[in-house]
Amino acid sequence: MHGLVENADTGEVLFDHAAESATPTASVMKLITATTAMRVLGPDTRFETRVFPGETPGSYVLVGGGDPTLRSGGPSVYSSAASLDDLADQLRAHDPNVQTIGVDESLFAGDQWHPSWREPDRDDVIGAISALMVDAGRADATSLYSPRSMHPAQDAQTAFAARVGASTAGAMRPKPGSEPVARVQSPPVRELVRELLLHSDNVIGEVLARQVAIKLGTGNDFAAIDAAQRQALADLDIPIEGFHAADGSGLSRENRAT
Repeated sequence: MHGLVENADTGEVLFDHAAESATPTASVMKLITATTAMRVLGPDTRFETRVFPGETPGSYVLVGGGDPTLRSGGPSVYSSAASLDDLADQLRAHDPNVQTIGVDESLFAGDQWHPSWREPDRDDVIGAISALMVDAGRADATSLYSPRSMHPAQDAQTAFAARVGASTAGAMRPKPGSEPVARVQSPPVRELVRELLLHSDNVIGEVLARQVAIKLGTGNDFAAIDAAQRQALADLDIPIEGFHAADGSGLSRENRAT
């Protein structure tokens, strides 16, 4: 355990216990993720989930844009989030005879489950991280502490295909040069940050950290998070000596900060 307490007006140190030691952050990492997301992405940024035509007539591709709050339909802990129902209505208006739905989650790459995370955490706090998810992977969309999915993109694909009366076709890429025929947007980053901090939402933390890495050009996998967070913190003149971000939520014991 370590800590530092200062008088905000005078800078006087009131308490100091191993303040210079880099130790695991736990969920304090969410403060860093929230700060860098607001700084790098901006409070009004939204993430889009889109539907593109596929290569063959009647086929369409559901493309994840990194919105973990997208609702599968019905009540959800994310009351202001977009819904697959809206996306399905748009697609049916474009083509009443949808045949197949493919899925593209390529915005994020690499492992979807960090090797250092505890397996028991799947029961209520984290699941596989994908650029395409519904209800943040929850089995029960109305429960904050619900078991999470290890195949969130497939879950989204299955739910969406059912809404448009189509079959699923696995991983697909959109038809080259095509434009989206349906789209919905996430709540703005400021609302995602609010959920992140009020409810210690690990999935939102992971997605926002990945979005920051993409924006700063450090990559789109877990390994890209550290360089992006360090760059963003340095730009804010926050000391980064001893800092290491293994993830965006703080679940990893490999996270370090003074």
